[in-house]
Amino acid sequence: MSHFKERIEDTQKKLDQSRTDVAELMGIAEAEQRDLSDDESLQLEGYATEIEASEKRISDLERAEKAMAQRVVEKQAPAIAQAKHLGSKERAPGEILFKQATTQFIAHVNKQPLEVAAKTAYPTDHGLQAVVKAVVNPAATDVAGWAQELTEETNQGFLDLLRGDYVTPQLWSVAGLNLNFEGYTAINIPSRLSTQTGQELGGGWTGERDAIPVSRLTTATQKIAPYKWGIISSFSKELAMRSVPSIQALITSQIAADTGTKLDNDYLGEAAAVAGYNPAGLMNGVTGTAAATGGATVGDDMLADLKALINPFYAANLEGGIRIMMHPSNALAMSLILYNGTYLFRDELARGQIFGIPVIQSTNVPIDELQAVVMSAQAVASGGMTFDVSDTATFVEIDDQGASSTTNPAMEQTYPRSDMTGQVGDAATHNSDAANTTKAPIRSLWQTESVAIKMVQYLSWATLRADSVNRITGVSY
Repeated sequence: MSHFKERIEDTQKKLDQSRTDVAELMGIAEAEQRDLSDDESLQLEGYATEIEASEKRISDLERAEKAMAQRVVEKQAPAIAQAKHLGSKERAPGEILFKQATTQFIAHVNKQPLEVAAKTAYPTDHGLQAVVKAVVNPAATDVAGWAQELTEETNQGFLDLLRGDYVTPQLWSVAGLNLNFEGYTAINIPSRLSTQTGQELGGGWTGERDAIPVSRLTTATQKIAPYKWGIISSFSKELAMRSVPSIQALITSQIAADTGTKLDNDYLGEAAAVAGYNPAGLMNGVTGTAAATGGATVGDDMLADLKALINPFYAANLEGGIRIMMHPSNALAMSLILYNGTYLFRDELARGQIFGIPVIQSTNVPIDELQAVVMSAQAVASGGMTFDVSDTATFVEIDDQGASSTTNPAMEQTYPRSDMTGQVGDAATHNSDAANTTKAPIRSLWQTESVAIKMVQYLSWATLRADSVNRITGVSY
């Protein structure tokens, strides 16, 4: 690198000298109030040629220096030189996310700068160090662009981690629109009205010299506003005494456990949208159809339920990305039913589908329902995840939702102190006042030698077609 710098400096000196020579030559002629002589004109032409050559030389050297610098940076971080590495088998789902959280935990407990903690805990993970550097100094992301790509992959990696056990990540992976809130306060999405046939912009037959048909598509606008979605998990400080893999495993399991079921309950729920708090749950306003009971056999009722679940989508010309969701107990019951001497659904459910439609099984689906959604008619928007660590904060141990109380959480429903067992206030006072049992404890991290990690993300979603979600209620098999 110094070699390029020296050559650029030498060439710059020659360029400066040539410009000085031109100035002196022209100065003499002007002082004598005359034109340049033939010899002086030849000299001037020579100086001009030297200046042009020096300027080009400097430009070439600067480009070469920049290219070489980029190559050096790439050699320092080969694991993230290309974004395709992020999704490969070399990095497990959610790995960067939880390494980042672990790094912040270690940095806070050990009172270290974030970059130092990352290099100490994960000395060979240059991808993580790029993400951490982006958190510490956002301007650094412009150098190579890796940190931005890794940060986006972080969010997807977290969903990939949850995908095996939870419904929502599996649905979002096939959503019709996957958007990003970064830099936007809200996103407006145009969508086709549900009353239209889906053929409005199709071509039409026309005769020679006849007018070509004119069609118009009427759209509706769906606004997706970001909503703050987060969780706090607390740990004892003894965790800091363990090895880095152990710390990361504990943080990963706790955040994943706290997050997966909550995300399913929110996305698949019936809650109405509350401005400033949460979007509407997928099943909000979806009445569905009561389970069939009049069939000659349970198998007949199952077939009737599946037809009632899916047929409305086809009637509305919706078929892209259909997913059926059911509780594992319902799937087991359907697998065991004999219909005319044949296990009607056993083999298909073993392949994860019914009638060729993918089936997602989860205990987060109500056991008395079959649910289905056309994911091509769904939009999901998210922002980057952020972490904050504290060992001095005091927080309310409550999980109230803003949708139910317009207070998130109900901070006033607390006592001023909490013992180590979670009982609120003094035992005598607690036992003498029945109303106290409804009030939540508060915990001092400083007093209990604990550390808390707070994860916050801006999320939202929208159903672009009202007839793209359906369910069967009152299922008893």
